[in-house]
Amino acid sequence: MFHIWGGKNSVMITEFVEYPRVKVMNLLLCGGDYKELEAMLPSFEHFAKHFGCKRIYGGGRKGWLRKIKHLGFEQEYLVRKEL
Repeated sequence: MFHIWGGKNSVMITEFVEYPRVKVMNLLLCGGDYKELEAMLPSFEHFAKHFGCKRIYGGGRKGWLRKIKHLGFEQEYLVRKEL
């Protein structure tokens, strides 16, 4: 099940993912006005906590970390395999 977080000029799409030891909110897509997206963060953090999530995951290019580090996000690593 996906959740749509709409703003005036922005949108985020999230989902819950349950791993064996932790439930997380996965930020699948976001776009629009950055300041508005940042202002939406507390709402979906509260929603995620209410439903038992312990983390928020999201992906993107490395440059995003500079923009969102002050919000408490940290870098993790992904692996991939071409098919």
